[in-house]
Amino acid sequence: MKNLLLNIAGHSVAQKGAKAFNGRFEHDYTRDLQKRVTRLASEPILVGDVLKPRWVVVEDCETLNLNQVISSTGKQGRGIDIHFNNNNPNATGTETFVSGNTSKENKTLATSISKAIAEELGLRNRGLKYESESHQGVLGMLSKTKVPFIIIEVCFLK
Repeated sequence: MKNLLLNIAGHSVAQKGAKAFNGRFEHDYTRDLQKRVTRLASEPILVGDVLKPRWVVVEDCETLNLNQVISSTGKQGRGIDIHFNNNNPNATGTETFVSGNTSKENKTLATSISKAIAEELGLRNRGLKYESESHQGVLGMLSKTKVPFIIIEVCFLK
């Protein structure tokens, strides 16, 4: 199914991610944004005379660990993994990460996502980056999944 969207909220109840200036955690923000993306992506579009779903959206379960989420992605569709960057007080902006061997289509989509978020939020567009440019060097959702994934770092929590 080509229009399957795997919508992953980065981190979980057990692994909360970065702590924001207000005491909330990255996971609080990623779950909220995940629900909004699901609602928007699920809205039907008119194809000829028929309303069809834009995407069939699958959200991950909060109780799954990273390896369980990766193994549940299967081989169909496309994936996004929503994150917020760490508390670096000197950094700002939005960026997207893809695997070094991803398709041109996935690079184009990641570039447009980064640009759209930056414009909508009035942030610097840090643009498309490859997994190897990340702080960790290897990102499980990019290196271990069988579908094209994009990691979206919406902004810095500072």
